[in-house]
Amino acid sequence: MQFGQVATIGAILLIVAGTAMADQLLNPKMPPSPEAYIADQNAGLDAVEASIAGLEGKKPLFAGVLHLAHGQIIAKMPLDVLIAYADALREAGVERVDIYTTQSAWPDKIPADIAKYDAVIAHIRQIGLKLGFDPTADPRTLKGGYAQWKPWAIAAYTEMARRYQPEKFSVMHEPTAMDMSLREKVSPATWAAFATQACAAIAAVSPHTVCTVAILPFERAEFDALIKVPAIKSIGFDIFGDGHDLINYDSSGLRHQIDELASMIKAARAAGKSLHIAETGRQIWDFMDLMAAASGAEKSHQSYQDYNIGDPRYIDLDERWFETMAHYAAAHEFDSIMLFRTTTFFAYSPAGTNTSLVSAGYIRGVAEAVTAHKRTGMFDTYRRVVDSHIRAQFARAHSVRIENRDVGRGARHRSSSVPDAEYSGRTSAQHPDCPLYRDCAFLTHPAAEQASRSPHSTLP
Repeated sequence: MQFGQVATIGAILLIVAGTAMADQLLNPKMPPSPEAYIADQNAGLDAVEASIAGLEGKKPLFAGVLHLAHGQIIAKMPLDVLIAYADALREAGVERVDIYTTQSAWPDKIPADIAKYDAVIAHIRQIGLKLGFDPTADPRTLKGGYAQWKPWAIAAYTEMARRYQPEKFSVMHEPTAMDMSLREKVSPATWAAFATQACAAIAAVSPHTVCTVAILPFERAEFDALIKVPAIKSIGFDIFGDGHDLINYDSSGLRHQIDELASMIKAARAAGKSLHIAETGRQIWDFMDLMAAASGAEKSHQSYQDYNIGDPRYIDLDERWFETMAHYAAAHEFDSIMLFRTTTFFAYSPAGTNTSLVSAGYIRGVAEAVTAHKRTGMFDTYRRVVDSHIRAQFARAHSVRIENRDVGRGARHRSSSVPDAEYSGRTSAQHPDCPLYRDCAFLTHPAAEQASRSPHSTLP
């Protein structure tokens, strides 16, 4: 669930407060206990692993969100913190940095925000990383629904693409959440028409940018409409294990989503689309703080804060979730996978503090941890997973070249003289023994990643 979506669900209560819908949103079905929640999530991850058993696949591109550059908080975030965050993402092995902007800065020309984006994006480019945009609608600035938002969004997307030339641009992110932001139900056909226009506007100013959309597994009607849009080259899935809606807990939610994705993957590929994991992470209920505040109601008696993203009791689950989903993306030959909540690279919070992703205290703690160059086990896991996929890619390329050239295995498979731990987080091409391997040039060349992709791959 994206940061803007969290604010979205809170904002909708400004309209539905006092209604049965508000009561339902304020009292979602929750796990019976943290222990049951952890057991359910691990069972779901077991099912994911079983579904891909024996599939080797291809290395995906690894992406991560620069959370502190979100459009709703960038104004209060110092530039040096944003730059240090970008450096940490690169250190973790992130290959593309995604930024969740709101449209507010662009049509309205907020100079201070734009100057920060200019500077941090210039730094992202300087350190050799790719760029993705995932705009969200800011419900605080919308009064006229879709009719007001559409021209505003097209103008913002066009300027962002022209100014920054991103490799990836998600023009439609979670229709359900967008509907909530816009305070109206927009039809799947209307979303498809919007995506067509947005992609055309982006292509006119940044022809190399790949237009994508992101769909939740239960958004099947919108998915069926969007895969018919020729300009959309890649379909992204947001996988959080939240079952059949955004709010209520489903103990088998992840298993249900994986089952649904099986048919969606087939349909998207039949339509000529490549695929990626647009967001992933375990289900949380951080939005409840905002919802209670927006409604003026007392906080729910249910302990939704027990599942917040900054709670250290879920470190092991967070790490396993990402590793399993990376294997899932590779097995299905997805273009990329993006860990959404990269705040966990820097800080979990001690007991008794507000560990919510939308808590000012937690965000402040993350910013302080970034500045202090602190790293968590989640950071180490991400780096290890990236490195393992790079080494597997190298091994596959190495093996194929041996077969094609009929070179003796003994001459090609030489043992490394440097332990893997000494270069953890760096690519195989950076290994000190790289000169021993004739394929190092292949791995360092930009074409290497494309060569390892599925025939349907489109994301750079």
